[in-house]
This record gives sequence, structure tokens and C-alpha cells, in this order.
Amino acid sequence: MKGFLNRERTAAINRLRALYGQSGIISVTKKDLKDAEGRAARHGELPEELRGYAGLLEERLKMFEKRIKGMKEKVAGRVRGNGLAKYIMSIPGIDIAAALPAYLGDGGRFSKPGQPLSFLIPHC
Repeated sequence: MKGFLNRERTAAINRLRALYGQSGIISVTKKDLKDAEGRAARHGELPEELRGYAGLLEERLKMFEKRIKGMKEKVAGRVRGNGLAKYIMSIPGIDIAAALPAYLGDGGRFSKPGQPLSFLIPHC
């Protein structure tokens, strides 16, 4: 679900950036639009007739960002206190960190750091 929300957020940012480009405002970057403050700072540059549509995209982005934040907090709550989970969560791109500790257990059965990975690969 988080992956879907991130893709939809990215698509909305791209649509918003394209709106600026169609208006001849080519100096706006994705970085300018990545957060609500940046979007608000650039909003006034759009022609009046496009501000309504831009506002809809901005509201959609707020909704995606709120849901993504909620999901991150939920996962953090599930893995808090699990010694193995904090290491798994440090791996970039891990979206299933809440499930891995349940699958691997507390890690006590592994004597070497590489063993959990060896255990997971045949099961993927």
C-alpha cells in the first residue's frame, strides 16, 4: 500500500510540475514541489485559471502524504522494541520490515550475520 501511495504522490507531483511547464514556468523543479511549503511558495506564480486545478493536485498530495505518514507511524509502532526489526528497518527500500521479524523470529537461531539472508533466499 505504501508503494502505491508513493507512486501516486510522485504522479501528482509530476502533473503539478507539468502544469507549471504548460504555463511557461520552467524553473519549477520536483524538489520545489516535494513538500507543502514549497508548493505554497510557487502556487502564486500560476495563472489564475490554473490555480484551481493546482489546488486540487495539492490537496491530493496532502492526502497521500498524510496516509504515508500514518503508515510509517503504524509500522514504527509494530516494530518498536523488536531488536531484529531495527536492523531490518535500516536497509534502504525495505517495506516489509514488520513482517520479517515475525518470519525470522528473534534471530537467536542464527550464529552468523549472513545466515538470515541465506535462510530467506530459498523462500523468496
